[in-house]
Amino acid sequence: MATDILSCHPAHCGHLTGFLGVIVMGLISFLCLPVSGAENEAELTCDLDPLLDIPAVYGLTPEALEAQYPAPANMKKTPFFKWLTQSKDRAIFQRRPYTNISVDLSLLKGSVPVEEVVVDFSNGKPSTFYFSC
Repeated sequence: MATDILSCHPAHCGHLTGFLGVIVMGLISFLCLPVSGAENEAELTCDLDPLLDIPAVYGLTPEALEAQYPAPANMKKTPFFKWLTQSKDRAIFQRRPYTNISVDLSLLKGSVPVEEVVVDFSNGKPSTFYFSC
């Protein structure tokens, strides 16, 4: 039945095609709208191999972690990880730290994708690493 309405001649059912035309054009316009902020989406890569560099990783401090993974030039703070405590004794790396940023976390020269990493510090030194792949 809908096919009959859409294929009817405008002279015979102009009021229907006009109304349907407005509805269809409205739907098309709505579906073609960009997702809010999609054009500002940032896709970054983050090599986590330094966290596997034994014995060098035992010298990692919270300050050294910040220096190892600094904010890109166009960002105010690093999107690669965030501190979970004010004392900077726990950090988390996530694939999706913000709704408009995705980070390709990987190990072993990019061959192993990682979902999340938690780094715990004790007395300013790394104590535990949790890798979720």
